[in-house]
Amino acid sequence: MKKESDSRNDSFISWLIPSKSTVALFVFFLLIVGLFLFFLDKKTDVGFGIIEIAFTIIAAFILAALFAWIKVIMKKNPYLGLVSGILIAVLLINALFIKYKGPYTMTFAGIGALGTVGYLMYHFFIYRGEDKRTR
Repeated sequence: MKKESDSRNDSFISWLIPSKSTVALFVFFLLIVGLFLFFLDKKTDVGFGIIEIAFTIIAAFILAALFAWIKVIMKKNPYLGLVSGILIAVLLINALFIKYKGPYTMTFAGIGALGTVGYLMYHFFIYRGEDKRTR
């Protein structure tokens, strides 16, 4: 028979393990940010080294964690999570366009936005369906 503290530890550990969709989103952001910086280097000869690789990994981790947090919000209120996620995506794209402009930026921002909205919509429909079944 498990103790109550063991079940709390198990639930905490299971909370730390990311879902398959969050890992896929991390890999997606890793590719998008990495390819954007790589093609930016090819266009401007700024350089692509260890700093850019570290930035890519950190940015992908932060973005995936941010949208995983939005997914947690969606479990309680799917509509609030969807609106929050889309608002955050729009703000991030706006921040990207403040620093960079051009066709590469537009392409990578569009692909990133489509992937993010797909992730949000996928979880929105899952949690909205669960919300309807519990009522």
